[in-house]
Order: sequence, then structure tokens, then C-alpha cells
Amino acid sequence: MRGRTRARGVAAALAVAALCGGCAFGPAANRAEQVLSSRDVPEESQAPDGELPSPGEEPSTEPPVVVEPAPATGTAEIAGTVAEGLPDACCAVTLPDGGLLVGEAESGTIHRVAPDGAITEAGAAPGVSGLLGIAVEPGFTGEDGWVYLSYATESGTTRVARYPYDGDRLGSASHRLLEDIPGGGVLAFGPDGMLYVGTSDAGQPGLATDPESLGGKILRLEPDGGVPVDNPLQGSPVYASGHADVAGLAWDTAGRLWSLDATADAGVELNSTAPGGGYEEQGGLEPVFTWPAGEAAPRGLAFSDGSLWAPDTARPRLWRIPLNGTELTAEPAPLLADGELSGPRAVVPAVGGPGLGVLDGAGGASGASVLRIDIT
Repeated sequence: MRGRTRARGVAAALAVAALCGGCAFGPAANRAEQVLSSRDVPEESQAPDGELPSPGEEPSTEPPVVVEPAPATGTAEIAGTVAEGLPDACCAVTLPDGGLLVGEAESGTIHRVAPDGAITEAGAAPGVSGLLGIAVEPGFTGEDGWVYLSYATESGTTRVARYPYDGDRLGSASHRLLEDIPGGGVLAFGPDGMLYVGTSDAGQPGLATDPESLGGKILRLEPDGGVPVDNPLQGSPVYASGHADVAGLAWDTAGRLWSLDATADAGVELNSTAPGGGYEEQGGLEPVFTWPAGEAAPRGLAFSDGSLWAPDTARPRLWRIPLNGTELTAEPAPLLADGELSGPRAVVPAVGGPGLGVLDGAGGASGASVLRIDIT
């Protein structure tokens, strides 16, 4: 969360990068690595309590992940319409068979969209007053699992709960994981199998840096709602702080977490998010890129084919954000910006290879459509 000065700083950094042919974009290199290195310990690694690990704890011998930079330019093309007529659609998550679960904003009704486009109602989550996010537990095989929902309560706060799902119907018994979140509700499971929750400071910037508040944070939980023992702050679900309104979460091939933060007056920021990182205005980590206020409103995030992808909810288009480590290969580019989209609401990665699914349009008698997008 930054003031206007940070947006100007990003613009200046981009200008410098443009003068240096082949330079990656972004005002500060290796943001996540900088924070991680500050937390590194000597070769004889220390345990959290300061003691040396036991002799049985062997260091990891897995080779590091080597990821080639994404090309500076790419394409997105609508390959077809998978399904139509989804009312009041607000969020979606991919299923293992290539289908989707799509949620209705106001009623909390969940629809299953099969790979062939067939739509069936999976049920409505009781007590939902404004659905905000949806996720499916890791390892879900299509039956006997959990669906995770974030939604607004009657008191105006956000709740995160999970519901049993047998691949056909959503169960009515909820298991509440988090309560009284000031705002927001982006949900995503990371490659570590943990549930990440992006929250808002609800217009109260002080909450974003208050360690006792869940507002303005990225939270990290066990699938059952417990606090992981390796969280940055022991006993706390807080993974990163200092955010205004977390608007998207996604991981790249190397397992790095990326996030969008919609600030009050400085536009939308893209962050390479480090565990324990603070993104507050004074002394916080700098964003990788900032869309100036009023020029774009990317909301939602997915990774595929070396790039991040974000639908723009203000001007119908899809942003391609090519990655080069913790920086960008080139400035984000708007695609499908000539009327191909009517109102993109969510983006999800395709199953089994490059590609995207985009939930486009939400209101009106025709409802939303699920579009299949081919990308390069």
C-alpha cells in the first residue's frame, strides 16, 4: 500500500529500464529474494528456537528450479465459448477434469461447468450474503472433497468457510475457518498445499500494519484452518502485511507468490510477495509494477505459459504480464482489448497445459460466459 509518490517512482524506473536494452522492468530487483536472504541462516541452519537441527534433519538436495524468462510479447485469442447463461457470476475455480465451479455473487449458489459446457447446480452455501471467492482443496479428485468459500456476512465483515463436496452436490454443513475479516476475500491454494487468503483494510490503512488485525494482509492457513508452524510469525495466520485490498494471488513455475493490491489512490500494484514482507507506504517493499489510478483495474490473477494474466474489470481486456524471475520481461500489455470481451470477472489456468478460462460478463438476462483462451 503506497501513496502517489510510489506510482511516480515506478514510472521513472520504467523509463530507465527502457533506455537499457534488454533490462527487466521494475524498480527493485529480487524483492522476494531480498527478504528471504535477510531471513537466511548459515550453512548449519538453525531451528526456529535458535537450536541446531537434529542430526536426522537432512538439508534438501533438490536442484533449484530454472525458469526461462517469458517472451516480451505474446498473444491471447478466444478459442471458443465453453458455457453461457451463468447468472450473477463472480468467481471460478478449475476442477481436475478441466471443468469449473462458478459462484453467484449474491445468492452464493455454486454451479458446476463440465468440460463439454454442461451446467448443473451444485447447491447454495447457507448464510452467504455476498460471495467473494472460491477454491478447491489440493489433491481434490472430483469427489469427496472440500470447497472453500469467502463471503460477506450480515455484519459487513468477511468469513472463510469450507463445505463438503462430493463432485455433484455441495453439503450444507459449513466448517468456519476465519471470522471477522474487515474486508476482501481472495482465495487460492499454493503449491505448498496451504490456503492463502487476500484481505482488505476496508478503508482503514492502519489495519494493514496492525499485527492483531486480519485486514490488509495475505493470510496463510492449513486446509483445516490451523496456523502452519512455518508461518513468518509463530501462531499467526499473517503471511504478508501492508496491503490496501488484495485483488489477486497466483504462483509462478518457481513457486513464487505474486499478488495484486488495489490501493485507494495510487492505482493497482503488482507485488512479488515474500513471506513476512511488509508493503506499507513508509519503508515497505516496492511493487514490481503499478498501473496508475484511473488507467486500469486488473482484478484476479492466474499464471500460465511464463506470464501472469489479469482481467481488467474497468475496461474489458486481459493483461499479459511476462515474468523474468521476480521482475518483468516487458511492461504488461492489454490483450483482447478491441471489444472481444464484455466484462471479464475472473481468470483461471487451463488444466494440462498453457491456456486460460475467462469468466466474462456477469449481469443482464444472458448471464456470464466461460471463454476458452489460447495464449502464447
